[in-house]
Amino acid sequence: MIDDDYDLIMDAIDRGDFPESFRDTLAEFDANKKQAKVAKVRYTNPAQVKMTYKIRVTLADFKPQMPRVFYIAGDQSIETLQTVIIDIFHGYFGPMFDLVNEKTGDCYMLPFFLGDDFPLQIDAPDNVIDASKATVSILNKGDQLVLTYDYNDDWEFNVTVEELVPNYVGYQPIVSEAKGYGI
Repeated sequence: MIDDDYDLIMDAIDRGDFPESFRDTLAEFDANKKQAKVAKVRYTNPAQVKMTYKIRVTLADFKPQMPRVFYIAGDQSIETLQTVIIDIFHGYFGPMFDLVNEKTGDCYMLPFFLGDDFPLQIDAPDNVIDASKATVSILNKGDQLVLTYDYNDDWEFNVTVEELVPNYVGYQPIVSEAKGYGI
């Protein structure tokens, strides 16, 4: 589908329906697409899937700080982790968002953010992982992540995996600490 869209847009540029500057953007997109690497993606860590994760989140570059601490099961999806963060800061689910592990560079996104509705999303890294398939269990104690929410406003949340608790029983995810209202 993206190849068809590419050809249609190039034809429109040739006809003068789009500015000539679009040609460079599309050429860069086409080059990135051809160079994309297919990596073996790990969606779960069996040794940590039964763990419970203590997560601390703060809104980056915002004063006063509004920390949130919550627990989430290792078998939950990264998508659930992302939506919990957005929800506990009173965001809504219209804007696009991604979560990047600063150590590994892995970028967790929902697949429809890179689908046919967004064919010119050329800034996405090669190591994009489907957030709906990956589980929290692939994260490790001490991991530092950044959730970018709403690409127009660029809200950034610093996310830290503080602790892994074995066999925690209780309703999850559950917020254990919160200060301030949110965004």
